[in-house]
Amino acid sequence: LGETETYTFTTSQGIPKVTEIDRAATSTVAAASETFTYDSNGYMASSTDWNGNVTDFTNDGHGQPIDDLKLNVREGQQLRRKVP
Repeated sequence: LGETETYTFTTSQGIPKVTEIDRAATSTVAAASETFTYDSNGYMASSTDWNGNVTDFTNDGHGQPIDDLKLNVREGQQLRRKVP
C-alpha cells in the first residue's frame, strides 16, 4: 500500500510491451527498478528483478521458454534450467 510504480512501454510486433517498472521509495521500501527485454519476435528475452537478478530466456518458435539462465547478483550464482 502507498507504493508508486511507473511503467515504461515499447511496441513490438504491434503490441505494447513493458520494458521497465520503476518503484518510488517510501519510508519502508527502497526505490528499485525491474526491466524486461524482448527478442526480434516480441518474446521475452530477459528480465532483471528488483534485486538486480537477471534471467535470460531462450524461446522456441512459438514463444514458449525452452531454457532459462538466472544470475543471482548478490550470491554470484548462475542457475540454468531446462523447461519441460
